[in-house]
Amino acid sequence: MPVGWGARALLASGLCLGALAAAESAASAAVASRPLRAAAFTTRIPAGWPVVAFTDDASVYRIRSPATSFDASGIQRPGGVGVFLSVYTRAQFARFYGTAPPARPADLLDTFSPPDDATEAFTLFAPHRTALGGEPALTTTFAFRSADAPDVETDLVARHGDRWAVVTVATSPDRGPTAGSALRTITRAWRWRTPVAGRRARPRGGARYLGATTQGEAIAVERTSRSSARYAFAFFPACRAITIPGQQDVSGVPVGPGGRFEDRFDVAYRPFPDPAPVIAGRPRPLILVEKAALTGRFASSRLATGTLRDRVGVFDRGAFPAPGAQLEGCDTGPLTWRAGRY
Repeated sequence: MPVGWGARALLASGLCLGALAAAESAASAAVASRPLRAAAFTTRIPAGWPVVAFTDDASVYRIRSPATSFDASGIQRPGGVGVFLSVYTRAQFARFYGTAPPARPADLLDTFSPPDDATEAFTLFAPHRTALGGEPALTTTFAFRSADAPDVETDLVARHGDRWAVVTVATSPDRGPTAGSALRTITRAWRWRTPVAGRRARPRGGARYLGATTQGEAIAVERTSRSSARYAFAFFPACRAITIPGQQDVSGVPVGPGGRFEDRFDVAYRPFPDPAPVIAGRPRPLILVEKAALTGRFASSRLATGTLRDRVGVFDRGAFPAPGAQLEGCDTGPLTWRAGRY
């Protein structure tokens, strides 16, 4: 069983996909505009989104946007948004995820991860504490590439009594605002069937935005304070001869008047995995020199927009920085980006 990637893995772990599709078709109209009532909780879902309940050791509800379809492994196809609500006992959680339920944010990295065949994974919103229905919760959001398409996953886990609830949201980056709206609808309306013991927890403050660049790659921005923000984005630099994998940048940035921010930096690093293409008859270990320029603006409480350009020089590491060490010059060209409230 692959560890991580939420309850989507249940779809590939013995559940009959044909039966699920038939049940979803029949259930679509009936449940689209009413509250979702489960044995352990109640909540609300976006209007018009089909819901199907099934059991594969744990109790799971799959919710999807109307146009979303899934591949055989349970990953939504490009342009789709899927939400999975699962409830586990401790033993069920350990069987499915291969580890005990997380107790602190750092534990999320060992619990939730991309599918085994995913590449270019990186964190968009760092693991942190939040709340679900008044219970303390932990959450993280990461991006990865699967079947040559960008994907984003958020996982939120909370304990209530002797049960653990997991909310997994899976989306294409360009559907980030839709996915965020669905996540907020579900978590804000979440009520446990039995009372919360002790002091009620509250979600962490701060505004988070998720979206895509004009390359279709993920970009995330978090307003960490009135004067600061944190960003994370992926990009593909276009090269003439040498192909390098998608790259990622994550950093903090000050926010100025009008909610504007800007970051420019140069950095040199070894690519991962460490390639050594054969050029002129011998392998050349590489070093990449990146020059990045990002601008952004919090246009409203629900929208952030901006521009991005990333240039990457590919150098022979053995000869760098001597003249003639550069093997290739790569450039994304001018890009724009747009991210909605998440």
